[in-house]
Amino acid sequence: MQYALVDGQRSQAFKGMNGVCEHCKSSVIAKCGSIKIHHWAHQSTKDCDHWWEPETPWHRDWKNLFVEEFREVLFVDKNTGEPHRADIHTDKGITLEFQNSAISPQEQTSREQFYKNLVWIVNGARLKRDFPRFANDLKRFVLVSKGVFRLDYPEECFSQTWVGRTVPVIFDFLGTETTEIAPEKKPLYCLLPTRLGRYAIIAVLSRAEFVKAISQGNWLPWVNKYHDC
Repeated sequence: MQYALVDGQRSQAFKGMNGVCEHCKSSVIAKCGSIKIHHWAHQSTKDCDHWWEPETPWHRDWKNLFVEEFREVLFVDKNTGEPHRADIHTDKGITLEFQNSAISPQEQTSREQFYKNLVWIVNGARLKRDFPRFANDLKRFVLVSKGVFRLDYPEECFSQTWVGRTVPVIFDFLGTETTEIAPEKKPLYCLLPTRLGRYAIIAVLSRAEFVKAISQGNWLPWVNKYHDC
């Protein structure tokens, strides 16, 4: 977790600090070593949000692109009472979930049904084979309009885990790279739930364009315009 309560105030983790989980109010401790990013951890080994995954520098870099008020927003499932912590939730009702580790189809569906207007951002740099497979298939992208492409057999290009989702899935192949960046890794590739016959629709946009659209509330109009591609 990036945030916990310290003396009743929301705070990031600093060495030697103790805090309280915003959700379950149990004790958390600051983990501030030299290898992993600084974060809060429950004193028990189990996080109160069962959708939790270990936070990486990739997660934190993405979160920090948005204002603090949008980060780690708390929700409670009205049916089960279970707590959930959205990575990003904006004042326009858009939720972003940054996914680095493997995830089951059941959990994907559960989150898509729970959060309204969800967007997945997937770390495409996690597995070494993913980007070479993707880059090899870029030649199959067929231009539909500026920044928009159609693609046959998208499961041959993208991880099958993410093909056929009911919400937009954005693939970030840049990861945390800072040097010797292949040009095709720089954009974000958005796999839209819209289909054009048997073709998947892919929108290509920059990181800055995406953050601006989310932050300023232009994301839904941006996505909706592709329904009639």
